Amino acid sequence: MRDFFYQVVVFIAGSLIGISVPILHQKWQKVIAGVGAVLLLLLSTTWIGYEIGIQQGRVAAGTEISDNPELLQEAANLFFQQAEQYRKEGQFEGAIESFDKAIKLGYDPVAEVYFQRGLAFISLKRYEEAIEDFELSLEADYEVDESYLNKGVSHYELQDYASAIAEYTRVINNNGDSAIIANAYERRGDANCQNEEYEQALLDYADAIERGRLSAYRQQAWCYVRQDEVELAIQSHTDGINKLKDQNEDVFFSYYDRALLYKRIGRNEEAVLDLEYFLGLPGVSDKWRSEAERHLAELKN
Repeated sequence: MRDFFYQVVVFIAGSLIGISVPILHQKWQKVIAGVGAVLLLLLSTTWIGYEIGIQQGRVAAGTEISDNPELLQEAANLFFQQAEQYRKEGQFEGAIESFDKAIKLGYDPVAEVYFQRGLAFISLKRYEEAIEDFELSLEADYEVDESYLNKGVSHYELQDYASAIAEYTRVINNNGDSAIIANAYERRGDANCQNEEYEQALLDYADAIERGRLSAYRQQAWCYVRQDEVELAIQSHTDGINKLKDQNEDVFFSYYDRALLYKRIGRNEEAVLDLEYFLGLPGVSDKWRSEAERHLAELKN
């Protein structure tokens, strides 16, 4: 178990150093921090793999670990840690396989494995299996609000909007973490909008915004567009841009979305300004850059 503690420490240290890279100012600092983070994460992954290999070797050699609770728990912890590493790296099939092994070895609390495996299933768009896992985590009252929230996400992706609304409503009525409640209001707004319950959707977005979920401005604009209320959609984007002030990706795409709405109603000069601003933002992918440049060329011709 001592090795497991040290492996966690090494993994967390590597993750924290990696997270710090974007906020460093000097290039040499970023290089050193990046290399250090990679080395620490490689060390933790290799160490975990080595320990798992030992446990698998014991089984293959006929060494009984089933009668040794400490060895069983250590092996379960290692598989769980390996699964988490796979999930963070985007290797979701490998993560699910390791979560399965952790469950078979009796990882405690097993509800944590079901919850994390449910997130991996969502990433693979295996929504029915995700719902089953979140139901299992809820049976043990594990991460109740987030389990309901992610059940809602899964139902929404399956286009079962009524079930999604029911799950989001449970989160809201639980009066738990304020950020999770704000998230639930925004997502319930999306589901209501898909159900063409526009009045309720707009109330949900307003509640999300009031609770600090400013990304709901963009979703509010999308809902107005579905009602062909272009001017109101433009106003929602403008409100979001003014509040977010280039803080995240939502405001980046609000410039793009607002530009297309300006273009749609013939306000071409404003559309050009938004597209030019969007193209000047950092981190715009090649796909979106190409689309923005295409629209800009059409407006200038």
